[in-house]
Amino acid sequence: MALNYLPDTYAWIADLRGKNPAIVQRFLQVEPSDLRLGSIAVDEQFYGSFTGLRPIGGTTLGGIAKRILAAVVVLIAAADARSGDDPSRGATSGPRGRLEAVKAGYMDARGRFQREYRAAKAGDIESILGRYLAAIDRAAADAMKLARDHAGEPVAVDALRLVVTVEQAGHLRDRRPTPLSDEALRILRRDHVQAQGMGTFCIEAMLLEPHNPAYESLIRAVIDGHPRREDRGLASFTLAELRQCQAQEIRVLRDKPEILRSIEAIRGRELMERFLAKDPEALDAEADTLLKRVIADFGEIPLPDGSRYQTIADYAGAELRGRHELAIGKPAPEIEGCDYEGKPFRLSDYRGKIVLLTFSGNWCGPCRRLYLEERRLVERFRDRPFALLGVNTDDEVATLRKSIASGEITWRCWWDGRVGPIADRWGILTFPSLFLIDGDGVIRATPDHQSPTLGNDVEALLVRIPARRSP
Repeated sequence: MALNYLPDTYAWIADLRGKNPAIVQRFLQVEPSDLRLGSIAVDEQFYGSFTGLRPIGGTTLGGIAKRILAAVVVLIAAADARSGDDPSRGATSGPRGRLEAVKAGYMDARGRFQREYRAAKAGDIESILGRYLAAIDRAAADAMKLARDHAGEPVAVDALRLVVTVEQAGHLRDRRPTPLSDEALRILRRDHVQAQGMGTFCIEAMLLEPHNPAYESLIRAVIDGHPRREDRGLASFTLAELRQCQAQEIRVLRDKPEILRSIEAIRGRELMERFLAKDPEALDAEADTLLKRVIADFGEIPLPDGSRYQTIADYAGAELRGRHELAIGKPAPEIEGCDYEGKPFRLSDYRGKIVLLTFSGNWCGPCRRLYLEERRLVERFRDRPFALLGVNTDDEVATLRKSIASGEITWRCWWDGRVGPIADRWGILTFPSLFLIDGDGVIRATPDHQSPTLGNDVEALLVRIPARRSP
C-alpha cells in the first residue's frame, strides 16, 4: 500500500543532523492507533518542523502538513480499497522482478536506518545517515534506469513513482534533491497521464512535492485528461487540498522569514521565491471552486469503511464548512448532545464564559497526551468564567465513562461516537482539534494542541474580552 512510503516523508522533514533528534525519536515510535482513516491524529511535529517550530498565528507548518496527511490517508485508502491486484506484482523475474528487487532493497535500507537510529549515539548519526542516503541514491537511479529501459510500459509508471518517493527522502541532505524527481514527474505527465492509479499518485505526492510546479502540472493533466472519473475526482480533490495548504503556508512564511530560510536550505531559494509570489487569496478562491466541483461532479465516489465520511462529497463538504463557518471571528455553531450519563446539554448553556472546546478520543494518542494539560487548565481557571468542554469520539460511551471515573478526564464531554453528528457539523478532519470561544459565542482562536502557551492564550482572552458570568 502507498502508505508504506510515508515514514520517509516524516523523516526528511525532521532534521536528523542533530537539530531536533527528539522529533525523530517520536516519529520512530508512532503508535499505529494514531492513524485512523479520515481522522488523522499524528503529531504535527513530524511535519513542517525543521527546528521545532511553535504555533504561528493560529496555525503552524506542522498543522498544515497534518491537514494534508488527513486527506492523503483517507483518499489513498479509498483508492486502494477499490483497486484490483496487479497479477504482475510480486514477480521475481523480468522488469517487474527488477522493480520489486529495487523496492525491497530500499525498504530494507529504510528499516535498517530506523533500527540503527533508535540505538545511535551522537557520534554515529552521520555514518548511519550516510549509508541511508547512499541507499536512496541507488534505489532512485536503478528505478529511473528501469523506467527508461521500459519506456511506455506499465512497469515504467511504478518505477517513476518509486523515483519520486525515494528521491524526496533525500531531503535529509543539507542540499536540494537531485533532478531525478522532476524528470520522473515530467515523464509521467508526458507519457503516462492516463495510466491506472494516477489519481492515487497525485494524492501520494502531495506530501512529497508540495512546492513543485512539475507536480502541479501533473495534477492538472490528470484532471483534464484521465479517462476514469475516479482518477479525475481524486486529482481534483488533491488540488483543492494543495491550494488550501499553500495559501496557509504562504501567509506563515511571509510573516516568519526565519522559517522560510530553513525551507529554502532544502527546497532552494528560486523555487520558494516562485512559490511565495502566488496570491493566497486567489489560492483560497480556487480551492473553493475545486471543492464545489468535486461535490457536483465526483461526489458519489465512496470512501472506505472506517472513514468518518461516506463519500468524497461528504469530505469536501466538511472542508467547505470548516473554511467558511468555523473561521476565527465566526459564531460557533450550536452543539446539542448528551454526556456519558445521557444528560443533554448545549454549548450555549456556557454563554458568558470563555470556552475551550476540544474534539478528541482515547483512540487518538496525541489526544491522550493532551489530557494532562487539560486537567491543569481546569484547575488553573476553576474560579474564573471559563469552561473546558470536550466532544468525545470513542466508539463506545463506556470508554468515556471509564476515563471520567478514573480522573483522566475532569471536564464535561458530549459523547459523539465514532461517526457522530457534532464532529460532522463542525467539519472535524484532524484530532485533537481545539477552538477557543469567547463569552459571546464567537470563535477567537483555533489553538495548536502542542502550544506551550495554551493556558496563557486562555488568560489573554479572559483579560481582553470580558466574560459575563452565567446567572
